[in-house]
Amino acid sequence: MIVFADIITPWTGDGTEDDPNRPRLMDNYRFGFTDKTGQPSGALPPQPNIFVINVKVEDTVLAQIDADAEYYVLWEGDEQDASPGAQEFGQLRAYLGQQGMDQEDINAAIGQSANGRTRLEITDDLITWLKSLHL
Repeated sequence: MIVFADIITPWTGDGTEDDPNRPRLMDNYRFGFTDKTGQPSGALPPQPNIFVINVKVEDTVLAQIDADAEYYVLWEGDEQDASPGAQEFGQLRAYLGQQGMDQEDINAAIGQSANGRTRLEITDDLITWLKSLHL
């Protein structure tokens, strides 16, 4: 079954013709994506080295991505409209910490708890924070 999902992935590449900037996820999987973060190319890789992409992919491939600690699946399919539980929100905070974000930045990006927000709202908050780093 084909599903849509938002995924956090690091950038890779040095920005040259031989090694263009791209989502690291694309080095391991081949499918189309949409960059939801819109970070300027002159600021790549950003600190923290993360951005959000939207993908349309087979659910079996998404399960492989979800099992890989290098990436974080923010939501898939209809899950975007539900609020994550405390454990899931804690896993997101832990992932962001592993990517080099300190607690102050994590709080600024997504808050200390889901506080009734949907997964899509939390994703949008993260994207807004990432974009604010380059204003």
